[in-house]
Amino acid sequence: MNAITKKQYFALDIGTTKIVLLVATKNEYGKIQVLGYGQAPTRGMDCGTVVNGLEVSKAILEAVNQVRDKMGIDPKNVVISIIGKIRTEFRSNYIVRSNPKELVGAADMRQLEQQIAALNLSPGEQVLQIVPQWFKMSDGVKTKEAIGLVGERLEANYLAVIGNQADIENVCACVKRSDLEPTKTILQPIASAQAVLNEEEMEAGVALVDIGGGTTDIAIFKNGVLKSTAVIKLGGNHITKRIRELTGILPKEAEALKLQFGCAWPGALENSSSTYVMIGKYGNKEPDKKISTGRLAEIIYEASEEILTQVVNVLKAYGYQDPEKRLDAGIVLTGGGAQLKEIDLVMTYLSKIVNTRIGLPSAKVAGDTDDKLISPVYSTAIGLICTAIEEDEKEESLVNKESFKAMLESNLKKKFSVEEDQEDWPEESYTIPDDDDDFEDDEEQKKSGFKSTFINSINSIKTFFNKQSEEK
Repeated sequence: MNAITKKQYFALDIGTTKIVLLVATKNEYGKIQVLGYGQAPTRGMDCGTVVNGLEVSKAILEAVNQVRDKMGIDPKNVVISIIGKIRTEFRSNYIVRSNPKELVGAADMRQLEQQIAALNLSPGEQVLQIVPQWFKMSDGVKTKEAIGLVGERLEANYLAVIGNQADIENVCACVKRSDLEPTKTILQPIASAQAVLNEEEMEAGVALVDIGGGTTDIAIFKNGVLKSTAVIKLGGNHITKRIRELTGILPKEAEALKLQFGCAWPGALENSSSTYVMIGKYGNKEPDKKISTGRLAEIIYEASEEILTQVVNVLKAYGYQDPEKRLDAGIVLTGGGAQLKEIDLVMTYLSKIVNTRIGLPSAKVAGDTDDKLISPVYSTAIGLICTAIEEDEKEESLVNKESFKAMLESNLKKKFSVEEDQEDWPEESYTIPDDDDDFEDDEEQKKSGFKSTFINSINSIKTFFNKQSEEK
């Protein structure tokens, strides 16, 4: 099947410096096939908060129109990224099931999630996402998956990601004014993690640090699940601002200087004191000036240190030096700020975590993807697509599990129904064997009947899964 005929997913990454609308599908190899994208500079956002809704809507519409013009399609339902003031807390709750012998299903999970999300919030707060940590049935054994178990009491512990309701509503309003419909909001670092981390890293323990323009967003994973997240209101723009302040050049020139000649670790440069870059002086009649690459690196290091020291403080608050919370997979830097040369060395120096790398979304996308998109800049947008596809697959999995659950319960009911009917037979219908041979024959018949029932159940299960495979 051609990729263009498959289900299309639309992701809208609303950052402080740029807005990206990505159109993609999942190819036959399970990779993300990017079909096209639109991009526009962000206006009206400050550190993830809408400060001018009309300007934000115009910027979104610019990206939407690019997709319309290039691809001839009209995007509608989009998964969007969101950032701003957030906090997290662990919440536990339980439900008492009316039929303990019935297998736990999707309805039980929804009831539990609704109860978790409905717990007390401060005024103006909204639950963005709840992430299951463990489940526990009446037997007291913790597990990561509850569907298919039996028991009267189902208890769970979730990590609730809580955001500012006004921030969320303002972003969604801007999206709707651009003729799009937000179907799901995902926290930026969680989306980025989907693009650049793998399951082994999340299991071992890893910190995802997304350095954006206005904020630096952190998501910490351990034992395969999200454990903590935080937002620091400093990003790449802070470094650009420091360069501008100390050189007196225009913001655009400072950004270009940072990207083209900047380095976050002065010690990595050769001949830094004798290598100069010409810069223009803004606001007076002085002739063009020059700055050594060594001095530029010092400015960038100092600004980067301010940002990443706060990242280390977040890791310390999580307790990453505790053996049970250790980040064995290290730190992964992504986002536009991760493009800065040697920024990973600064992170390693400050955190003392040697295993630090730059995260690219290359493992999640098809091999023929435009090289421009295989960049930390597009991690969030690609991660949103990953999340949208994963949500679809989870929904399909729940439907399959419910179908299997119904089939299994139906077979069990039939079996027990036969046994109950046998118990209701009149006494004269039973015959007591006169000798040992007859008794042995009766026992053999029972064994044969049980074996037949067992084989039929196994065949039913095989038939079910074969049918699911054929449908896929």
